[in-house]
Amino acid sequence: MENRSGASPDLFWIVHPLTRSRVIPAVVILFLFLLGVLVYHIYGLFMAILSIGILFGSLSSYFFPTKYLLYPDRIEVHTFARKYSRSWSYFKSFHTDKNGVLLSPFEGRSRLERFRGIYVMFNGHRDEALRYIEDKIQRR
Repeated sequence: MENRSGASPDLFWIVHPLTRSRVIPAVVILFLFLLGVLVYHIYGLFMAILSIGILFGSLSSYFFPTKYLLYPDRIEVHTFARKYSRSWSYFKSFHTDKNGVLLSPFEGRSRLERFRGIYVMFNGHRDEALRYIEDKIQRR
């Protein structure tokens, strides 16, 4: 896999949470449908379509795959709606949890890091992703 500059990523993977289970997607879709019916009966068709569209859009990372590409100089994230890239020098710290790692542009914890950082889901690549990220962020 190469990008426009011809360089291949050191590490890449695709995360698609919708495919992890059969029950949870059915429950989420049923909830969206029932919410649409409820909003339709209270506010009408336009508001029902609008509310489902907004909720579906906010859950797009659940419904559509996300691709993570780790290059020597940057990380790229490709989602359904957009593609964004950040240089490793942008990040000052990272915080892990059981599902992924939050790459933060702040030295310590901040309320803004969820908005300014990038959350990288592991999807079975925990060890190799953490080693790579630790090397890139703590090396400076």
